[in-house]
Amino acid sequence: MSAPETETADPEDREAAPTAAHPEPRWLTGPPPTTGGRSVRWRGIAGRDLAGRMRSLGRRARRRPLRRGLFAVLLVLVPTVVAAVVSAQQPPTYAAEAEILYRGGQSTTSDTIERELETQRVLMVNRTAIDSAARAVGHDPESVSKSVDTKVVEGSNVLRLRAEDRSRRVARVLVESLVARYTAVVQQSATNRLDAQRQAVDAQIAGANARLAQIGDRVRQITGVGLQQPPPLQAELRALESEADTLRQQVVDLQEQSLQWNVANPDAGMATAEVLAGPTILDKPVGPQPLRAAAGGALVGLLLAFGLVTFSRRRRTAGDSEAVVARP
Repeated sequence: MSAPETETADPEDREAAPTAAHPEPRWLTGPPPTTGGRSVRWRGIAGRDLAGRMRSLGRRARRRPLRRGLFAVLLVLVPTVVAAVVSAQQPPTYAAEAEILYRGGQSTTSDTIERELETQRVLMVNRTAIDSAARAVGHDPESVSKSVDTKVVEGSNVLRLRAEDRSRRVARVLVESLVARYTAVVQQSATNRLDAQRQAVDAQIAGANARLAQIGDRVRQITGVGLQQPPPLQAELRALESEADTLRQQVVDLQEQSLQWNVANPDAGMATAEVLAGPTILDKPVGPQPLRAAAGGALVGLLLAFGLVTFSRRRRTAGDSEAVVARP
């Protein structure tokens, strides 16, 4: 009885089982199914499925940037439209303005005028002034502080005060209150400084007159000695007479200065504030402003779109890096 023959795999036979050195997956080596009497090879099915999947992934990869771009456009358009619509539905806001001319004092120079004007801006809307204006209209001081603004008209010493509110009357009353208080404070400050200067001048005049009285007493004492005074007394007498002449001239000058302040120009050398225009209500409402709101919404949308694109690029870069590391 002869030994059974062993079958050898034909290298040209494609259906031959793979060798043990290169085992193939079970899903490729399983029994071939039949369809209508014809066998269907797993290798053909796997190849077609893989090609279909690759084509599908390619289509998805081509569509992904388009979807991202469309989403980025929506991120810009939606905030823009929403901001414009919401702003357009707000009630109108009115503004009242007034202009005040500020004149500096004797110590004001071209180098210090800008700093003085900035100081006047702060003085015009300080906490005390805001509280007073808020009580005049019955509003909260914080809301009043946000609704008023000051600026210096370019190339001039004119201060422009502006108040905004949904009521024309409230805006006008706010400006009137702030302007009246500011001009009163400037006038009172100038008056106080002028009074201080006048008191200083009066004190100088009184001191000079007191010294003249002392000189007169001493001169009478020296002349009472006799017609022929000793040389030391004669020298003292000449010095006293010279000092008395100087003091008399000083008193005359101080009196003229005081008279000039009282009669010719009471505010000479003092800072003043004069209302040039207003308070007046602007002809057209200053709000709402849908275009400005739309610009703000567009800016927010651009920031969101930029964040989305940046996040997508970082995520794709991280995925590519992982694929490169995992590749044998």
